[in-house]
Formats: sequence, C-alpha cells, structure tokens
Amino acid sequence: MIFPSDEKPNQAMDFRKAWSKALKAAVISEKDILNPDGSVKVEKFTFHCLRHGFCSALSDSGKEINQIAKLAGHKSIQTTLRYIHQGREQKRQIVNELAQTFSL
Repeated sequence: MIFPSDEKPNQAMDFRKAWSKALKAAVISEKDILNPDGSVKVEKFTFHCLRHGFCSALSDSGKEINQIAKLAGHKSIQTTLRYIHQGREQKRQIVNELAQTFSL
C-alpha cells in the first residue's frame, strides 16, 4: 500500500480532509462556480485534476507521449492524449519551431 493510514496501517489513508484543507488554503473552490444562466463558469478542482496537470506539464517540458503514458500508468496512448492539455503558448512555439525548420 502506497499511503497507509496512520491509525489503521492495513487501510488506505483518507485524503478528503487534507485535500479540502489544501483547497481552502489555496482559495480554490470545491464546487462548480456557475454563471447566472446555470452553466458552469469554473469547474471544481478535484484530486483527479492533478493527473491532467502532471501529463500536461510533462508534455510542455518536451517529453515524448510514450514516456508520459508510462509515467501516468496508461496502457493506451489514446488515454494519455485525453490527459494532455496544451496551452496557446505551447502551440505557438510548436508552429514557430516548424516554421524555422522549413525556413518559413
């Protein structure tokens, strides 16, 4: 077991209280923030969101998709692709590098 409980070593640690406390300290909402029309303005930040950040950060640092998949524990590259969110600046950099390669 990776994160055993302090009180019950044979059971996993319950992260919910620590996660909630960390979100409050960082002033991050545990609930969706809605627009007046009821649509989601800001989606709640969950522990699972960290996986997306991890994969995106690896991609931003230039790691190959197969390396990211292995580190994330994904069996399929298609799964990894759903976890990588490239920002506008990274996309611009990729296009600029391609333009330089072809002297455009």
